[in-house]
Order: sequence, then structure tokens, then C-alpha cells
Amino acid sequence: MTRVRRATTAAWVSVTAVSLAGAVLSVMAWDTMVTSDKVSNLGAAPSAVLYATLGALVVRRAGNVIGWFLLGIGAGVAILVSASAYALLGITHPGTLPAPRLVGLLAEWSFVPVFSAIVFMLLLFPSGTLPSPRWRPFAALALLATALAMAGFVVHPRLMALPAPGGESLAVANPLGIAAYLYFWSRRRES
Repeated sequence: MTRVRRATTAAWVSVTAVSLAGAVLSVMAWDTMVTSDKVSNLGAAPSAVLYATLGALVVRRAGNVIGWFLLGIGAGVAILVSASAYALLGITHPGTLPAPRLVGLLAEWSFVPVFSAIVFMLLLFPSGTLPSPRWRPFAALALLATALAMAGFVVHPRLMALPAPGGESLAVANPLGIAAYLYFWSRRRES
């Protein structure tokens, strides 16, 4: 049981540190954010800690896998908040932070596993197991869909909205988007 306590403590401390960094970066980027992004970024930082706290309590007291999902959701939200603010600062103040566009992509990308974990957690609630073995194909399909969505976020050429997801403060091109896709669609529209 001490290994579980150490693991949950380490996860909680990590989520708290990343959330705190996200809140600090959000305050630093305050002037470059629109009001809705300010509210969502500052509100998401403590919510990540709350998710992680609840997850750590569930794991320690009940030993339920739902707690690990909650810890993971907290970690994903903390990454989303801090990476969004980091990218916004790095892009609006060129040369101050390394690789801000890639970090912005990480912020948008992290939304997919957070959303999928919430959905999957509801499937496992309350026992921490699937309702019956007949649900295994659905669970496998959900994991495959999550992996494909995560890959799609990385290579799809589009404008990323920062703070992610769906922010209004800044929109930049996906740095890893496949340019050939854009060329194909531009040619198709011309004909």
C-alpha cells in the first residue's frame, strides 16, 4: 500500500505544480488573452488540482480505478492550462520561450485524452470495471477512436485556437500539419 500512496502523492504533487505554473503563466499572458480565455484558464488551474485530489482520495481509500482516471484528468487539464498560456506567451513575445507552437499543439492535443478519459470513466463507474464482458469491443473501439483522434489532432492542417481548446485569444497554424492535405483540397476546390 505504500507504493500506491507514493504514486498518488507524486501524481498529485506533479499536477499541483503544473497547475500552479499554468496559473502563473496565465497571469503573465493576461494582457494578450480575451476575457473568456482569462476566466477559463484561471478556473481550470484549480479544477485540475481538485480532480487530482479527488482521484488520490479514491485510489487511497477505495483502490478503485476511477481514482486513477481522475488523477489523469487532472494531469491533462493542468497540461492544457499551462501549455496554452506558455504557447500564447511564446508566440506573442517572439524569442522569449522555445517552441511555443509545438507546446500550443500539445495543449490542444491534451484535450482529446481528457475528454476520452471522462467518457471512459463513466463507462467504468461505479465499480471500476466494465458492466459485462460484452462491453469489451466497445471499450476497445473507444480506445482506438481516442488514438486516431489524437493522431488526427497532430497532423491535421488547421488553425489552432489558443488558449486551447477553442480559445479566442490567438489562432496559429498547426506546425505539424500535413501540407500535402492542404494542396489536395485547394486543387479540388479549383476544379
